[in-house]
Amino acid sequence: MRNTIIYVLFVAMILFSGWSCIAKTPKAIETFHSDYSFDETVNRLQNALETENIRIFSIINHAEEALKADLELRPTTVFIVGNPKAGTVLMQENQQFAIELPLKILIIENEYGEVFVSYKKTTFLASDYNLKKITGSTRNIDNTMTKVIANAISN
Repeated sequence: MRNTIIYVLFVAMILFSGWSCIAKTPKAIETFHSDYSFDETVNRLQNALETENIRIFSIINHAEEALKADLELRPTTVFIVGNPKAGTVLMQENQQFAIELPLKILIIENEYGEVFVSYKKTTFLASDYNLKKITGSTRNIDNTMTKVIANAISN
């Protein structure tokens, strides 16, 4: 229980220390503003990922988990997603890259009721692992993620 509280507080501190913390890492994090409510964004994104055959391994509702720990957190959900065909080639070049996979998509609602969707770009992640042979693969993954997210959350 104590570990759960510490974890939730840590996540809340990181995510909500201000929108500027997300904006300070444009190379690593791709962030989109959603035209929809939080719940509608989650539903639309889930449908879009499934349509594109991007597997959803898990959905973590941090706000729900915070309530279980008698804490409050604005709507915050993480999708853990991937495509083994795309991810395996990255791990074949450097097996330690497996710690970055599957990818995560973050959906948050800020204090003004605005909804944002973010993910860490694989091209950025690949630079940490000296992946050079498959730069086209990481660009393709990022292009697909950008397309799927943008289409799901835009009118």
